Amino acid sequence: MYNFSRVHIKMSNHMNHTEEMMKSLNFKVLMTVGVLLFVAAGAHAGSWYLKRSYAEDHAWHGENAGECWKDSPLNGVSGSGPLDSNDTYYVKGSLTLGAMHNFDGGDLWIGDLDASNYSLSVLRINAHTTHYNGFLKLASGYVLKMGSADLNLASPTIVSPKERPFGFTSGKNDHTLNITTTLIGENGVGIVVGGYYDGTGIQYMDMTNFTFGINKLNDKGLTEYHGDIRIVSNKPLISPTQGNVTFILRPTDSDATVEIEGGVEFNVASVGEVKLSGLTLHPESLITIPYDSTTLTTGVIRVTDAFSIPQDEGKVRICFSSLPTVKNDQPRVFPVLIVPDTQTIEAERFVFSNETSVNVYEKPLFRVIEDAENGIKSLVAIFPGRGWLKTADSNEYSGKNLDESYYAALTSAFSEENAGQWSNDNMPHEFAIYEFGQKTGRGHSIRTPYLRETDYVFPGLVLRTVGSSANFTLADNTKTTINLELTTGLSIRAVSGLKPTLDGTIHMGADVSSFACDGSELTIASTLIGNGNWEVRGALKGKLPHCKIAFTSDNSEWKGSISLVRYKAPATTVADEDHLKIVVVNPAGLGGALDEFNCKALSLADCSEMIVTNSLELAKGLNRGLYVTNTATVNVDADCDFVCNWPITFDGPLRKVGGGTLCLGGDAKFLDSAGELAGVPRSDVDFRLSVTNGAVKALRHDCLNGVTVELLENGCLALDSNPDDAQVRRYGFYNVNTDTPFPADGEINVRIDNPDYAALASAKEDYKLGLLTVKTSAADALNLGSRIKFNKSCAIDGLLERVIREDDGETGFTTYSAYYDFVGFQVIVR
Repeated sequence: MYNFSRVHIKMSNHMNHTEEMMKSLNFKVLMTVGVLLFVAAGAHAGSWYLKRSYAEDHAWHGENAGECWKDSPLNGVSGSGPLDSNDTYYVKGSLTLGAMHNFDGGDLWIGDLDASNYSLSVLRINAHTTHYNGFLKLASGYVLKMGSADLNLASPTIVSPKERPFGFTSGKNDHTLNITTTLIGENGVGIVVGGYYDGTGIQYMDMTNFTFGINKLNDKGLTEYHGDIRIVSNKPLISPTQGNVTFILRPTDSDATVEIEGGVEFNVASVGEVKLSGLTLHPESLITIPYDSTTLTTGVIRVTDAFSIPQDEGKVRICFSSLPTVKNDQPRVFPVLIVPDTQTIEAERFVFSNETSVNVYEKPLFRVIEDAENGIKSLVAIFPGRGWLKTADSNEYSGKNLDESYYAALTSAFSEENAGQWSNDNMPHEFAIYEFGQKTGRGHSIRTPYLRETDYVFPGLVLRTVGSSANFTLADNTKTTINLELTTGLSIRAVSGLKPTLDGTIHMGADVSSFACDGSELTIASTLIGNGNWEVRGALKGKLPHCKIAFTSDNSEWKGSISLVRYKAPATTVADEDHLKIVVVNPAGLGGALDEFNCKALSLADCSEMIVTNSLELAKGLNRGLYVTNTATVNVDADCDFVCNWPITFDGPLRKVGGGTLCLGGDAKFLDSAGELAGVPRSDVDFRLSVTNGAVKALRHDCLNGVTVELLENGCLALDSNPDDAQVRRYGFYNVNTDTPFPADGEINVRIDNPDYAALASAKEDYKLGLLTVKTSAADALNLGSRIKFNKSCAIDGLLERVIREDDGETGFTTYSAYYDFVGFQVIVR
C-alpha cells in the first residue's frame, strides 16, 4: 500500500506545532481540513476504509491486512500487503474492526461524525492493544471489550462531542478495560462508559462488574483530556462497597467533567488529589477513597467549578478501601470532597458504605466545613476518637442500697469536678466514643449528676459498655440524652421515688436490666435497635409502690423482648400497687417484627401490670406474643379500646381491670410441662381470666379457647354485631378446650357493639350472631343458657331479644346465639 504523500514524512518534527494549531480549531473544522494539516506538517498521507465488518484480526495487522481496506468509499480498490504506518485508516458506516494485536497502521479513526445518518462504528478488542505509529481517534460508536483477560488500550483521542459521546462497553460481565497511558480530548468532547450513544440517546448495557480505568499504569491522569466523562449503569450497586460499573482514576490535575450515575463506583486509585472541573454524583453512586496507613493520608476529590447531586432524595455512598485507626480520644478528620463555596454540598446527602465491617459508631461522620478565606467547602469524614472511663464508683454497689442516700454519696463522672475519671482527664467531647465497664470485678457504676434541675446531654458521640458489667444510674427527674452502644450487658437504675427520662439511641448488642424501685417511674424515650433483650426488675423496700416503665419511641427496628419480673422473691398475691408496671402509649415502643414467633416478646410475670391509657393497637404479623403468669394484669382506661392482636400465652391467671375494652385478635396459647408451646391447657394450672371491670372483646373466635373466664362486678363479654371474622359471627367466643369455660355461678353479661336496629327492623330476615360455643357437657353442667344476660337491652322498635341454644351432636359442642324477633319474624343480629 503506497501513497505519494509519504514524501512529507521528514517534516514530522513539526507535529507538535501542528497539534497546537489543531487545538485552536473546533471539531468540525478539524474534520474538514485535518488531512491537509497533516499533509502539510508530516501527517499520515494515504486514506483507507474498512471494507467489511469485524474482519477478524486480519484488518488490524499482518502481511495481508491491507486486503481488508479500500482506497476510497467510491472506487473501492482493495489494498495489499501489510498496513502502512504513514497512512490513515477509517472505520465508517456501522462496521466493526476486530483488534487483538498492536495496530500496524498510522492514524485510526473509529466512526464518522460528518455522516448524514448517524452510524455506530465499533472497535472490538480481544487483547492488549497499542498504537505506536499514530493517533487512535474515536468519533462515533463504541469500543466493545471482549475476551476473558483484562485488556489495555493505549492513548485514544476522543473527538466525539459530549452530546453524542463515544462509548466504552463490555460484551460480557466481569471485564476490565484500561486506558494505559493517556486519554486525549479537547474541551467539548465526551465519552460514556457502560453504554453507548445510538444517535438518539444513551443505550445502557446490562453489565455486571465492568471496570474502566484511566492511566492505571502511570501518573498522567486526565491531564490531556478536557471533555466530559459519563459513567452509567443499568443495575444497582453489587454491594454497599462495589459498583456494577467501576471508574478507576489515579490522582490527576484535569479540567475534565465527570458524571457518576446510580449503581456506579468512582474509585480513586491511590492517595492524592483528583482534580476535576466538574462532578455530578447521583444517589446510590459510590465513591471509594484510599487510605495509606504509613503516611496517614487519604485520597480526595477536588472540584474547581461545578458540583451537584441532581435528585432531591437518596444518598451518595462513600467507602474507604481500608479504615483508619484511632487510638486516643481525638478524632481524625480527612477531606473527601472539596468544592467551591459557591456550590451546594450537604453532609446529609452522603452515607458511609462500609457498615458491615465496623461497629455501629466506628463508621465516620460526614460534615461540611466552609473555608471562606480560600473560597471552598470541604466534605470531611470524621473518624471518632476513643476514650474510656478510668475510675468510678464500682465495688461498693450492693443490691440493698437503692435509696437516694446511697446515690447522693456517689461521685459523678458527668460533672466537671470529676472530669479526671475519664482517660484524658477532661470531660467527654464531640466526635469521640467513650467506653465504661471493667473486665474484672463488679464493673463500673456511673451516674448522672444527682438532682439536676435541667436536662443533660452527653457531649460524646456514644457511651459504650465493655467488660463484665456496667451500671448506669439516672439520679434526677430530668431527661438524659445519651447514645448507648451495648457490647456487654448494662444495668440501668432509677433512684427511688424519681421520674427520669432516658433519650437518645440504644444499640442493643447485649441485654439490659433496668432496676427502678420504690415509686420511681422510668421513661425510655431512647430508640432501641438490635437484638438484645430488656428485663425490668424491682424490689419494694419501703411503703412506696413499685416502679412504672414506658417505652415511648418507635422501636420498629428492635428485635428484642421485654420481661417484667420481681427482683426479690416472686409475689404470690396481688396488692394494689405492689408490682411492676409497664405503661403502653406507643405500640411501636414494644419492638418490631421478629423472624420467628416469640411467645414471650412481652412477658408479664410476678403480678406485673400493663397499663393502657389511650386507645391503641398491637399490630398483627409481628411474630410477637404476650406471655402472662402469676396473676398478671391488663389495665385499660375507661372509654379506651386496647386491641391486642398478639397471641396471649397463658401460664397462669390474668386480670382485666379498668373500664375500657380489651380486644383480642390472637389465639390463646399455652405452655406444656416442658415449657414448650401447646394448643391445649395443662390440667395442673389455673388458666383464668378475671374481668373485674370493662369488657373483653373477641376479634378472633378462639382468643380465649381453654381459659376460664370469670366476670366480676361490672365485667362483660363484647362482640361486634357484624364482626369481620366469619367464625366469630358463627361461634362467638369459642371455648371448647376446657370443661370450665366459666365459673359455676354468676351472670354472663354480653355486650353487642355497633347494632343497627333500623336495618334489622327493615330487613325482616333471619339473622344470627354467635355468642358462646362450649362443650355440651359444660353447657349443661353450668346451665349457661339461663345465665347469659345482655349488658344493655336491645329491645327497641318492636325487636325482641332472646338467646337460642344449638347443640351439635357430631362435635359435642353447643353454641348460644343472639336472636331478635320482629312482628312474628325471627330476626337474627349480624
